[in-house]
Amino acid sequence: SELALCLARLLARHLASDVVVMETDVARPSRVAPRFGLPARPSLTDLLAAPAAAGTSVGHRVEQGVLVVPCGSDSSAASVLPERPLGVLLDRIAARTPTVVLLCPPLADSLDGRVVASACDRLVLLIDQGATSRVALAEVVEELGVEKFVGAVMVGGGNR
Repeated sequence: SELALCLARLLARHLASDVVVMETDVARPSRVAPRFGLPARPSLTDLLAAPAAAGTSVGHRVEQGVLVVPCGSDSSAASVLPERPLGVLLDRIAARTPTVVLLCPPLADSLDGRVVASACDRLVLLIDQGATSRVALAEVVEELGVEKFVGAVMVGGGNR
């Protein structure tokens, strides 16, 4: 979550426009929203239920150029994010704020992560060096489309 915020700050400064950071891991929310003491709503689960709302107000401004959309904690949320509504939601947000940084579940072991990644135009992957093999990374990049893959950030330690 710190890397996502840093990336959003850099993009906001470089592009001179707002950047939305959206939490999409409903099963394991990040600490971004609590860190800033954000209200629970509007959240990803709210916006998925009513994508038209994304055209009016998206997220909570946490600093100049950076808005955050918490994932929400609605226990009735589907265990798998719906791909079509997510794509519609991202299109509506992009019409207003073209750059969205998504915090998503791990791609290797999560259908939600792959749904989120497939809805994106470009991907920068955060790789846990101690847990992700080169073979697993290559499979994910090939499955999602090498043309989407912009780069990767390695974190952690170990050799695999």
